[in-house]
Amino acid sequence: MTYMVTVIGAVGIETVENESNVNSYFANNNIWVTFDELPMGDVNISIYDAQGRLVILKPGHSGNTQIQIPVEVRANGNYIVSIEFNNTSIQQKVNVIR
Repeated sequence: MTYMVTVIGAVGIETVENESNVNSYFANNNIWVTFDELPMGDVNISIYDAQGRLVILKPGHSGNTQIQIPVEVRANGNYIVSIEFNNTSIQQKVNVIR
């Protein structure tokens, strides 16, 4: 899978293709974020509802190729998962259905 990634650098913002295989999905009342390779540094995850409101903020994950975020109290629907690591930002849509 190929994702478009926004890289924020000292000179500006650039969009590049990223093949780091970062995936996010819903399973067992959790949103899971998985990496094929261990990301360097901290991973910050923000989850937004369909109206663009921040509903979950999970900063400072490190040392894991899988991150589990409980969402059992959230309504069914589409959510945007924003994953920031290694000076990159990836946004993915996750559909929560119980």
